[in-house]
Amino acid sequence: MLLLGSSFAKIPVLSIRIGTKVGTVIGHLINPHSLKIDALWVKIGGFKEPHLLLTKDIREASPQGIVINDIDEILNPSDAHRLKKIIDLNFNLIDKKVISGRFPIGKVADYAVENLTFYIRKLYVSPNIWKALNTSRLTIDRSQIIEVSQKYVRISGNEVRESAKQKNQKQAQPAFSSLPSANTSSMEE
Repeated sequence: MLLLGSSFAKIPVLSIRIGTKVGTVIGHLINPHSLKIDALWVKIGGFKEPHLLLTKDIREASPQGIVINDIDEILNPSDAHRLKKIIDLNFNLIDKKVISGRFPIGKVADYAVENLTFYIRKLYVSPNIWKALNTSRLTIDRSQIIEVSQKYVRISGNEVRESAKQKNQKQAQPAFSSLPSANTSSMEE
C-alpha cells in the first residue's frame, strides 16, 4: 500500500509493550542514494532533541499511527553509527527542484511511500508557473528518476525518450546493400 509522505507528519508512535503513545513522528530520514526512508525522526516527551526510529523496527505504518514493539527501539542519533553519513547530509525531498534534461519541471510537493519497504515510489510535483496553466500536479514514477542530488531531482523526459527513439529508428533501418535491386524481379513469367 502506498502512503503519502505528508501523512507521516505529526502522527503518534505507539508501543505494544507499554500500550500507549511513546512519541510523535516529526520527520523522515531519507537516503538520497536509494530513495528510501531509512528512519523516522521522533519527538519523545522529556527530550529536546529528536530521536530516530529505524524503519526495520516498525511493525505497522498507517496514516493513523506507527506501531512498534517497545520504546527501546527508538534511538538517540549519536547511537545510529550506520546512519551518520545520511544524517549529516540533512537531505529533504520536499521543495527540491525537478528537472528534465536542462529544463525545470517544478518542485516536489509530496511523495508516495510503500508502507512495508519504505521506498519512495512516486513524486508529486507542483509544476512551475508556465506548466501550471496546463496541469495542477504532475506524478513522477520512481522508474523515471535518473539522478538525485542536494539541489535537484533529474527525471527522464520527452527529450531523452525522443533521442532514444531516433537511435532505435536508425538501427532498425536496413542497409541499402541488403535491399533487392530494381533490376531483379520476383515474378516468374
